[in-house]
Parts: sequence; C-alpha cells; structure tokens
Amino acid sequence: MKFLRLLAFFLLLPGAATCFAAEGDGGTESIRQSLNHIVAVVNDGIIVSSELDRAVADITRQLKEKETQIPARNVLNKQVLERLVVEKLQLQIAERSGTDIDDSTLNDEIRAFTRGILEHAK
Repeated sequence: MKFLRLLAFFLLLPGAATCFAAEGDGGTESIRQSLNHIVAVVNDGIIVSSELDRAVADITRQLKEKETQIPARNVLNKQVLERLVVEKLQLQIAERSGTDIDDSTLNDEIRAFTRGILEHAK
C-alpha cells in the first residue's frame, strides 16, 4: 500500500513542474506548464495521463512498425486505458492475495497486453 502511494507521488511530481523556455527573438520568455492529471482511479490506485500517453505511444510505434492501420486517437486511447485498468486490477489482486510477481512474469504480461492491442487494431 505504501508502495502504491509512493509510486503515485513520484508519477505526479514531475508532471506538475512548470518549465521555462527562453525564446530566441528579443529575449521574451514563454511558460509551458504541463500537468500530469489522473485519467482513472482503480480502487486504491491511479492511472495518470503520462502513463496513458506512454502506452499509446508504444502501441502506435508498434503498429507503424508492423504497417498496421492505427485506429482513431480516441478509440486507441480508450482501448489502451481499458487494458491499463485491467493490468492495474490484476496487480492489486495479486498484491492483496500475497502473490509475488517477478519481473519476467510482469514483462510477459506486458507483452501479452501489447499483442492484444495490436491484434484488436487489425
């Protein structure tokens, strides 16, 4: 439980930072603010926008590599978010039951998750 809270804190911290960038013409400054917001609450866990964006980018890259048609952005976002929610639920169930998931098992599940998205997009 403490791990999930700590993970949520570190996921939200970088996205809440304000970035300053200097413009080349006349020294004007522009401020870009990037907020990492919560896109889903899964029991006592969360999924943040950067997590969703990263997963969508990974799937998009894989679809391009396979020269597969990429679904509309809103459709792909919904599919990927659903998969992330299911993955989060599975991890929570495993944690509550005392099941220890090693890295290779988790990586296998992530690969299966990716294959599922790719097959669904065909």
